Amino acid sequence: MLPAQSFSLAFQSSLAKYIAFLSDPPDDDDAPLYGLRPSTLAMREFQLRQMASALVHRGVPIEEITSIGMLAQREHVNAICEFF
Repeated sequence: MLPAQSFSLAFQSSLAKYIAFLSDPPDDDDAPLYGLRPSTLAMREFQLRQMASALVHRGVPIEEITSIGMLAQREHVNAICEFF
């Protein structure tokens, strides 16, 4: 698995914003009711980096991975699932 620093600043920012959202969610119908525990936040960050790393190992140039939202694109989901 690649360290977060290996990815673009845009991906790192997207990842950090999502983890911050999960740690202190706004009062919104689409947000979790409570912030997640630190251990859960660390696991989520690990899982997202793991998926992004799988894409790199499947041939996606690391500089093209610019947000965590890209991990949910159909072709990327397929590549991640095939990797694992």
